[in-house]
Amino acid sequence: MEVFQGVEFVALRVWCCNSYLHADENGRSVYHGNLRGGSGGGSLHNAVWAVEEVVAGVPPTRYVLLRGAYGRYLGSPDAPDREREGCCSLEAAQRDRDVLDVGAIMWRAVGCSGPDLARGCVVLLHDKSGRYLRGNQTFLARRPGVSVHSDVDNETSLRWEVVRVTPSQVRPELPIATECNLTKNLVAACFPPLRRQIQFVTAGAGAAGNIDVFTGKSVQLLREKLAGILGYDEFTLCVRAGIHGRLTPLLIDLPRSRETLHIVLVRPNSEADDQLLFPNLNALLLLASVTSHISGSSSSDRGYAVSGSNGLRLPLITLRPNETAPQSSTPHNAYTLPLTDNGTAATAKADDEIWNKRQIGYVYILSTSLAVLFLARPFLPAGYDGWMLAAFASVWGLGNVCLPCGMFGERICKSLSRHVGHILYMTFSALVIYGIYLLAVHADPTHSASVPALALPSLGLTWEGVFGLIGVLVSFGHLFFWVKCCYTGVDRDREA
Repeated sequence: MEVFQGVEFVALRVWCCNSYLHADENGRSVYHGNLRGGSGGGSLHNAVWAVEEVVAGVPPTRYVLLRGAYGRYLGSPDAPDREREGCCSLEAAQRDRDVLDVGAIMWRAVGCSGPDLARGCVVLLHDKSGRYLRGNQTFLARRPGVSVHSDVDNETSLRWEVVRVTPSQVRPELPIATECNLTKNLVAACFPPLRRQIQFVTAGAGAAGNIDVFTGKSVQLLREKLAGILGYDEFTLCVRAGIHGRLTPLLIDLPRSRETLHIVLVRPNSEADDQLLFPNLNALLLLASVTSHISGSSSSDRGYAVSGSNGLRLPLITLRPNETAPQSSTPHNAYTLPLTDNGTAATAKADDEIWNKRQIGYVYILSTSLAVLFLARPFLPAGYDGWMLAAFASVWGLGNVCLPCGMFGERICKSLSRHVGHILYMTFSALVIYGIYLLAVHADPTHSASVPALALPSLGLTWEGVFGLIGVLVSFGHLFFWVKCCYTGVDRDREA
């Protein structure tokens, strides 16, 4: 538990990979993923957890509570649900604190030791009922999940590195509300935006009210609307999860949910305002973008400590076997980088590179496939050409829809565009191989109603078998890479 003493904010990294615990945008679930500077830096805020220490039980025992960006606490399902635990893991979640002692959100840290572990920073986290927090590694899920389980056989997936994040000296700015455009209006017409009720109260003043219907997720627009109702704009928007939950400054857009949102307005120079703390995200953002410059290795092979408001200091770099320490000329073996906009620029550049590559692939496949179709059209077998053209039109149309989704959409649309891109690559390869097959079996320009089966006497194979084997191998390669991308997230948009 000493790793949390005197710490205001932390980020929890899955020890076996460069992946951090995030509070999901739906306000209820959690997952682990890479650090990304998304729109308004939202995902960075989602990866930071405020630390609260409590003493409960008999004999008195110290526990730690971890509070996320939406004011809710990292928790596990209630203990009565443990009858399901024998057959499957239970998903971790963001939970309210409606009573003083909620055992499912009270965690204890058990330190891990070993030559390849950062000293005192890698721990196992278990709740009051003895269930351990686990970072799951899934191949086909959109994002790796986090669960709780009493099984400790695979301890590697239970290890979490505690990365300390210092408080910021200044208050972060709210994300800018996105202006409406033709594309967003079209999307809004097809998919109505979220509508919810907002209940607000001024801390210490007792003034309360509500907004019956608030549309969208923009925290900036919510602030402007509340300022119009109250007649002043000098306040900090906070959320509180349950009557015993602490105030949490709302620094990102509202959760993707239709639940009623309870807002607490904190006026400046008040007692509540003096107690508000804000995380310093600059060092955390640099951690995601500069680790490759330290010694050319991925950040998943090291333990890092984040501190300071003027630089990113990595005073202790714990090395795995067969690695050599990077040379540094700074005192105390510290690697220091200035906190500039380079980290944000590097992340934005990576975002552009990922999308540019996918966009080039989309345009190339959608245009080239039409040329291949017109070339192979005269050789399509009679009776099946209509079905083949319909299948082509379906896949081609899906690609045309997902191209603008990836350009202008948000998280779900970008994720859909990413996976449809893999489908396009696979079907385009199959189309090209089939077109070449048709050209091979129709060397004679005379078009026949059926596809002849030309034999290869020396090999005992037919053209169908040769090109069929090629198609199977190529499709397997695409599927293997698709699964690998789902597992590693290397082709994932930074906001997805």
